[in-house]
Amino acid sequence: MKKLTTLTFTRMIKILPYKTAKSNRKITARSGLMIPATLLERLGLGNIVDQQMPTPGGNRGDRLSMLFHTFILMLHEGAKHLDDIVHLRKDRGLMSLL
Repeated sequence: MKKLTTLTFTRMIKILPYKTAKSNRKITARSGLMIPATLLERLGLGNIVDQQMPTPGGNRGDRLSMLFHTFILMLHEGAKHLDDIVHLRKDRGLMSLL
């Protein structure tokens, strides 16, 4: 495999029509999860889940629709374990979009 040198990288930047700049914005590699998140919101599935499912007990105040949305996003991300929710929670860029 050919090593990517600074000169090669500079040539590639000139070929591609993109310009880069430094930014203080939060970015995420999971931006593709916005598509299913937006779809869930626009279809109103969260409201349907909240209406059809019993209200959970306890004092946390979390709606079942939030849990439903989280599971759907985890499945789209390719999560295999419930512990993978930590990856979504730690992604500050994604959390700022949602």
